[in-house]
Amino acid sequence: MKKYVFIFFLISMSACTSVDTKQFYKNINLKSKLEKTYYHVTIQSFDGVKIRATVFQPDLSPNETAPLIIQTHGFGGFRTSSPISFYAKWMIPGQIAIHAWKQGYWVISYDQRGFGGSGGNINIMDPDIEVRDATIVLDWAIENLPRIRMDKTNDPKVGMVGESYGGGVQLLASVMDSRIDAIIPIATWYDLSSALGSNGYVKTGWGAILVPVGIFGSVFDFNILFTKRYLKMFTGYMNEDATREMYDHSLASFCEQNRFPQADAFLINGFRDIMFPFNQALANKNCFEEAGRDVRLIEVQGGHLFLTQRLTGMPLFNMEHEIHCDTNTFNLLDLAVDWWNEKLKDIPNAAQHIPKMCLTLDYQSGVTKLPDIYGQEIVKIPKTRVISLTSGLFEWFMGPIDRLTALPFKDKPATSMDQTRKHGGWFRPAFIPLHVVTDEKYIVGIPNGNFNLTSKNICVTPVLFAGFGIKRLKSRYVDVISEQVVPIPAGKHDISFPGIASPLKKGDIIGMVIHGSHSQYFWNGNWIPARAWIEGNVMLPGMGKKSSNSTICRSKK
Repeated sequence: MKKYVFIFFLISMSACTSVDTKQFYKNINLKSKLEKTYYHVTIQSFDGVKIRATVFQPDLSPNETAPLIIQTHGFGGFRTSSPISFYAKWMIPGQIAIHAWKQGYWVISYDQRGFGGSGGNINIMDPDIEVRDATIVLDWAIENLPRIRMDKTNDPKVGMVGESYGGGVQLLASVMDSRIDAIIPIATWYDLSSALGSNGYVKTGWGAILVPVGIFGSVFDFNILFTKRYLKMFTGYMNEDATREMYDHSLASFCEQNRFPQADAFLINGFRDIMFPFNQALANKNCFEEAGRDVRLIEVQGGHLFLTQRLTGMPLFNMEHEIHCDTNTFNLLDLAVDWWNEKLKDIPNAAQHIPKMCLTLDYQSGVTKLPDIYGQEIVKIPKTRVISLTSGLFEWFMGPIDRLTALPFKDKPATSMDQTRKHGGWFRPAFIPLHVVTDEKYIVGIPNGNFNLTSKNICVTPVLFAGFGIKRLKSRYVDVISEQVVPIPAGKHDISFPGIASPLKKGDIIGMVIHGSHSQYFWNGNWIPARAWIEGNVMLPGMGKKSSNSTICRSKK
C-alpha cells in the first residue's frame, strides 16, 4: 500500500514542478537525438496570469523536426498531464494528442485560464483573454522548444485539438492567429448564444451541471457567473446582454463580419449531442467553406450526453472511436493523425480518405452521399391537445421502463397514413404520425416548421418541447430520434429543429413527439398543468434509400 501512495505522491509532485526549458535544451542542437519524454511548465500570459502546461517531446532522430499540436480541454476540465492521466485514457482529445505524440509530434496540453493549475478567472472564451492565452502558449513553444517544423516561409507547422470549450478556442484562434494551420474542433459551438439558449430558453438541464462544474472546477474563479446578465439566466430565459456576449465569443460573430478562419478544419460532432447539435457543426463547416479553407465534417453519435440520455459510455461526454461511412470503417484517432500528416508533415494524400462530410445514422452505419438535409415535403400538424407540465414529466423514468419491458405486438405494418393515429398528450408525450416508411431507408438532416401554440388558461403562458420520433413495427414504444427536442413558445413561430439521423425499416412510423415538460429543460416548463393546443406545418428532412448512389454501410458483428 505504501508503494502505491509513494507512486501517487511522485506523480502529483511531477505535475506541480516546472522545467526550465532553457537549461533543459541548452546542449541540444539539430544533430542531437531527442528521446520521447514529457514534463510540466509554467507559461506567463499577456496579463501576468500563469498558465500550467505539459510538454510531450517526441522521439526525434538527428536533423529531424516535428510539427506542434496544442491540445485544450472542455469546460471544467484540465490538461493531459501524462500518458496515463484521465484525459489521456478517457477523453478523445487527450487520446488523439497522445496518439500524435507517439507518432512524432510535439504536443503541448494546457489548463485553460481559471481551470486546473492555471490562474485567472473564467471569461467564457473571451477573444481578448482566453483566445489570447492560446496564442501566448504558441509564442512560448516557438521560443522554447527545439526542432519545431517550419514551412518555407519559416512559419511553424501548428495544429490544435480539443472538445467543447476547447473546440471554441480553436475556432477563434484560427481567426486571430495565422500561424495555426490545421485544427480539430470536437463537439463545439458556432453561436454559443443559440446553442445554450434555444428559442430564448436556457438549456437548464445542462446549466445545472455546468454551473457547479465551473465553480468547483475553477476553485471559485468563476466571477462572471455572478454578474447581472448571467444571474438573470437562472430564471430559465436568455437575456439581451448575455446573448450579445455569448455571440461575441463565437465564430458566428467573426464570420458574419467577414473575418474568417485561416486554418483548415476537421470538424467532429455528434447527433446525440444536445448541447451543440448538428446545426452548430454545419454552420461552422459553412464558415470555413466561405473562407476557402479545406474543411471536413464527421457527425458521429456521441458528444455531450445528458444524465437522462441512454448511456453508451462515460456519462456527460463520450464519443465512439469506430466510425462507419458508406462501406468504410474508420478509427477517429487515426483519422486525426492522418489529417495532420497531410497538413503539417506534407505527406501527399494522407487525409484523402477523410470524407468531406459523413453523417452517421447510428453506431453501425453512416452515409456520405446525402439527400436534401432540409427536405422539401411539407406535412400538416393537426390541432393537438397537450397538457403542459404532466405530459412527459416522468419520461426520464418511463422511457427506460418501456425499453426494459418492451414486448412484441402483433400489429400489422401500416402502409398509409390512414392506418395511423395520434395518441398521448396527457401523461405521456403526444405522438402525431407524419410518415409511414414503406421500404428500408434512412432519415438525416434538419427539420423545420411553423407552429401556433395557444391556451385558454389565463394563468399560464404555455411552452412545449418537441422533437421527432419513430414508432417501430410491432412495438408500442416511441424512440425520439437522436434524443433531440426544442422549446416551442406560445404564439406563432418558425422553428428550426436540431439535426436528427436514424436508419428506417419498413413499417416504421415517423411522427412528431410533443412534451409538456422535458428533463433537458427541467426549469423552463410550466409549473401549473394547463391545456395547450398546437398546430402548424413541418418539413421533414430528406430520406435516402439504399442504392448505388447512397449506400448504408453496417459493421460486421
